[in-house]
Amino acid sequence: MTATTADVAKVLGLTNVRSIDALQERVHRGLPFGVVDRLSQSVSASAAQMSKLLGISERTLSRRAARKRLGANESDRAVRVARVVALASSVFEDVSAAIAWLHQPLVALGGGAPIDRLDTDIGTRHVEQLLTRLEYGGVS
Repeated sequence: MTATTADVAKVLGLTNVRSIDALQERVHRGLPFGVVDRLSQSVSASAAQMSKLLGISERTLSRRAARKRLGANESDRAVRVARVVALASSVFEDVSAAIAWLHQPLVALGGGAPIDRLDTDIGTRHVEQLLTRLEYGGVS
């Protein structure tokens, strides 16, 4: 199971994104800063966690807020987080359960929480693999 472009756009609060090409175009231009607030609320993340997930300092995050737009790299990272949120919501069939799972320490992650792994591509892929195993009856 994968998250659809529409699922990802919904997590980010984006409208008029009907294709992967449209989402990619928006990422290249830089997503509106509002997606940070939306993601932060969606995953119950602090400003410090959001800056880590987006790969920028809290100070830079504040500057992006004033500019009202993320850079392309931060936008791409926001989409990565939204993709995992959408996938977890699909697997658990409940947003609250998905968010709880994202914050739960897991043995499969050496006692770390999935949300703490979403700051890198490799960590994100590991979390997605765990979700896929859960979807198909594996233990994670």
